[in-house]
Amino acid sequence: MSTDDKPTMLIVGASLGGLMLGALLEKSGVPYAIFERATTVKPLGSAMSVGPTLLPTFQQIGIYDNILSIGKYMSFTETYKETLEP
Repeated sequence: MSTDDKPTMLIVGASLGGLMLGALLEKSGVPYAIFERATTVKPLGSAMSVGPTLLPTFQQIGIYDNILSIGKYMSFTETYKETLEP
């Protein structure tokens, strides 16, 4: 392998973390391959909360404005147990 060759990074799982890593590697020019077990994308009927620590990463990969345009601002959240108790 020459010094100019970069190894291909293997990413297991196309979850948010795997896709974000793929986007960062793409932006950095590092070869990668993403492997996902699921054969189809299924709607989950769920939501995803994005905290302020992730926003700089969205800026870095160029999707910050898109996220803001489709996202909904939440002023607070509450977490409950299965028993519906706080």
